[in-house]
Amino acid sequence: MRLLTVLLLLMMSTLLFAIDAPTKTVAAGDTLRLAFVGDIMVHASQISGALTASGDYDFGPSFRQVAPILSAADLAIGNLETVCATSPPTGYPRFNAPVSLLDALADAGFDVLSLANNHSCDQGGAGLEQTLAATAERRLHTIGVDGRQPLVVEVNGAWIWLAAYTYGSNLAAKGDVAPAMLDAERIRADLAAAVADYRIVMLHWGVEYRRRPSAEQVTLADSLLAWGADAIIGSHPHVIQPLRHDERGLVAYSLGNFISAQREGNPGVRWTEDGVILVLTLQKSADGLRLAAVDTLPTWVHRRRRTDGSWRYAILPTSFATDMEKDPLRSHLEQSERDTRQALAQPMAKPCGQEVLDGTKGLPID
Repeated sequence: MRLLTVLLLLMMSTLLFAIDAPTKTVAAGDTLRLAFVGDIMVHASQISGALTASGDYDFGPSFRQVAPILSAADLAIGNLETVCATSPPTGYPRFNAPVSLLDALADAGFDVLSLANNHSCDQGGAGLEQTLAATAERRLHTIGVDGRQPLVVEVNGAWIWLAAYTYGSNLAAKGDVAPAMLDAERIRADLAAAVADYRIVMLHWGVEYRRRPSAEQVTLADSLLAWGADAIIGSHPHVIQPLRHDERGLVAYSLGNFISAQREGNPGVRWTEDGVILVLTLQKSADGLRLAAVDTLPTWVHRRRRTDGSWRYAILPTSFATDMEKDPLRSHLEQSERDTRQALAQPMAKPCGQEVLDGTKGLPID
């Protein structure tokens, strides 16, 4: 993991922990790279597939092929759509991944995990508390929990501001911790108080399995950009949605599943196997930071049967297809890349409620 200087700005309803505003030490001409991924999910078949002969769980192989990309970034951020509590591991509908998942994420190069999603309370308030403790032990920073954000990180002399919010939680939060809820006026106030060179808002929003954002999402994104957000990174639909960037800022409505056990047959949409690593290159100037380049690196979740009958899941960059002239995986990777490129570039003319799911019949997966 890269060594980061982190200031955690804690704002609570009755108490404000005041920290001096960061002094900008931006050197003109330098660049920094931020990498974002979508939903990090752990279903029951992933848990059984990670079980080792010693009784431990090893998720390292799932991220091995993308670790060089994440580690090369100055800051790598993902949406952790599970908790890692001390209770027995479970998959859907009440996710609880073995804590060794966090070891694999740290080893792969992640720096920040968002806990603002509808599964963050799957094991109650205690489970969320235990997840916060486990991430802290591994020097993984978190956002998206009430009273524990925003996070302001110094990266190569520039200050990056991050906060995350969710449309809701499947289970009500109990105890002293809860995910930060998506409320436009609340986010507006948080952005107004932000002191940083670049402001990133992560939103868990939208409609599952739809490839376009709703009109309400587009309107909210426009408002957040007008209120000072430089980039908006979305999650929750489990499929990739359009990416847009212009002089106002950048909006990635959904980066899809980074890893999950969702396949074409369940929930019946092949796009749940697709993900993308979004890499933003920021260039320093006398005035702060500007977005110099946007790179999208499509990924596909491969699964193979182990000798004991369980499944092993691994994230593969679709660029691997170039070196797979006779490998049967090549067609899967090529199809995934085509689907991802189309989703990222598609127009947003239709509200998601009017969209017809026309890609439910795809390539075989086994």
